[in-house]
Amino acid sequence: MKRILNFSSVGLVLIAAMFLYSCEDEPTGPVNVDPVVSLLSSSDLTLEPMETFTIDFSASIGDDSPLKSVTVYEDGTKVPFSRLTVNGTAAASNAILLFGDDVDGLSWSIDVVAQSITSTSTYEVEVQDEAGQTGSAFVTVTTVGTPPTLTTTSPMTIEVLQDIKNLFRLTAVKGSGDLVSIEVRENDQFVDPSKIFWQTIGTSVSENPFLLGEDDKGGFDEQELFIMTPESEGNFIYRVILTDEFGSTAELSFDVTTLPSGTAVEMLEGVLLNAGGGQGTGGLDLDNGMSTNSDDAEAEIRDNGIDTDLPADENWLRTISPIADNGVSMRYLKAGEGGLPEDFSFASIAFKEDLPLLFDNGIELTDGASDVVMIEDVFIVERDGKYWVLEVIQVETTFQDNADNYIFDVKF
Repeated sequence: MKRILNFSSVGLVLIAAMFLYSCEDEPTGPVNVDPVVSLLSSSDLTLEPMETFTIDFSASIGDDSPLKSVTVYEDGTKVPFSRLTVNGTAAASNAILLFGDDVDGLSWSIDVVAQSITSTSTYEVEVQDEAGQTGSAFVTVTTVGTPPTLTTTSPMTIEVLQDIKNLFRLTAVKGSGDLVSIEVRENDQFVDPSKIFWQTIGTSVSENPFLLGEDDKGGFDEQELFIMTPESEGNFIYRVILTDEFGSTAELSFDVTTLPSGTAVEMLEGVLLNAGGGQGTGGLDLDNGMSTNSDDAEAEIRDNGIDTDLPADENWLRTISPIADNGVSMRYLKAGEGGLPEDFSFASIAFKEDLPLLFDNGIELTDGASDVVMIEDVFIVERDGKYWVLEVIQVETTFQDNADNYIFDVKF
C-alpha cells in the first residue's frame, strides 16, 4: 500500500509540471512585425555619374502599427533631399513623413540623382512605422564614365641637372566630365607646391593637387608644366595625375635622373654688319663671332639690309633674322614672358644644359624677323641641336655709308 501511494504522488507531480511548462510557452502579448517593403524596379543599375534613376517600391504595414516615414540612404548616409523627387515632386526633406492613406500602405516612385563620382554605392529605401519598426529595399548603383586622356611630347626618360625647372609638355582631352586638377608626385610623395609651375616658369602653384582654370577644364594642348628637380643626384619617378569632376583619372610617369652641376657656358663677342655694306657683310658665324656674307653656309643669323626707297642716312632696317636655309631658328628671350621668370637676364645664364629649356620658352619672331633691334634685346638661336644666346650691347648707326652694325655678347 505504501509503495502504490508513493507511485501515484510522483505521477501527479509530473502531470502538474507538464501543465505549467505548456502554459509558460504560450505568447503573452502581440507579435511585432516589421513593415513589408517590396522593390518594383531594378535592384542593380549601371549609370553615368549624377544620372537620375528611379526606385519604384511598395510598402505595407507589418502589424497594426501605421507607417510613419520614408528615408533614402546612400551607403548608410541620408541622401540630401535636393537629390530626391518623390512621385514627381521635389522632396523637401529626407525623411519624408507619411499622411492620409499612405500610413496604411503605399506604392511610390522616387527619382534619385546618382553619386557624382565613378564608384559603386548601395541605396536603401527605409520605411518606418509608428512603433519604430523598419523595412527596407536596396538598389546597387555603379557609375561609370569615359576617363580623360593625358599625353606628352616630352621624353619619358630624361637626364637633367639638379635644382632646375624642367619642362614637361602636356596635352589633355576630357572624357565624360570636365577636368578639375593636376597632382604631381615624386617617388609617390607629394611635391611641394613651391616647386611646381603651371604655364609660367615664374610663378609656382599654391597647392598640390592644383586646380585647373576655366580655360583648361575642357582640355588643353601642349601646356607647360615645370617641376623643380631635387638638389641631389639620383633617380626620381614623377607621376602627373589628371582628375576630372567625376573622379576619373589619367596619368603619366616620367623617369628623371639628376646629374651634377652643368657645364659652364662659353662666351664671345660678335659683330654683325649691315647687309647693305657689300661683300663679306650681312651674316654672322656664331661659332667664332666673325662677319660673313648673309648667304654664307656657316652663318646663323643675318642683317636684313636697307630700304632702298629711303634716304641713305635713314635706310637701314635694323632688323635681324635666322638663316632658315641653313636650318637655323631664332627666338626672343624676354623676362616675364613666354614662361621666363621676371628676374631673367642674360647674366643669369650659366650652364649649357639650360639653353634648350630657354629656347623652349622663347618667343617666336613675327614673320621670321626681329623688331627694330634695341640695346639689351636678348635672342636665342638654335642650329642642329646647338644653342647660342645673344645680348645686344651696342647698335651703331652710320649716316654716310652702310657700315652700320650690331655688337653682341654671345653665350653658347
